[in-house]
Amino acid sequence: MKIILRWVGALLFAAGILGLVLSALLGDLQFHLILVIPVISGSGPLPAVSILSLIAGPILIFLSPFLDLSEKGGSRVKSRGVEGGGIVFIGPIPIIFGSRRARGMLPRWWILLLIGVIFYIVLLLLSLTVPFFSLAG
Repeated sequence: MKIILRWVGALLFAAGILGLVLSALLGDLQFHLILVIPVISGSGPLPAVSILSLIAGPILIFLSPFLDLSEKGGSRVKSRGVEGGGIVFIGPIPIIFGSRRARGMLPRWWILLLIGVIFYIVLLLLSLTVPFFSLAG
């Protein structure tokens, strides 16, 4: 059940991104930069459903471990401790956090960090050069 919920969440997230791209190509979506924060605004049902899908996908992925119940009706108890980590971007500043074992996977985090920084720079450059992207202000 947990794996199915994760896949459904990933598919919802991918469908949201695809819907936003399609909305942008149809002209129903606008991108703005307010200070350094990218903002998306749209008109019509496709951008609305895409944004809701984009929000629902990660929420479903996040909640999938908590919704995993055994057939007996009780929750599963695992003997090992919880470990994990993540990266949060506040504007262009990354904050890396995690347990000791998760920090041991630092090369993987640096790859994700590099992809995020490149994505941020590309969006910033597009907002300054392409008329499709606009600066709000």
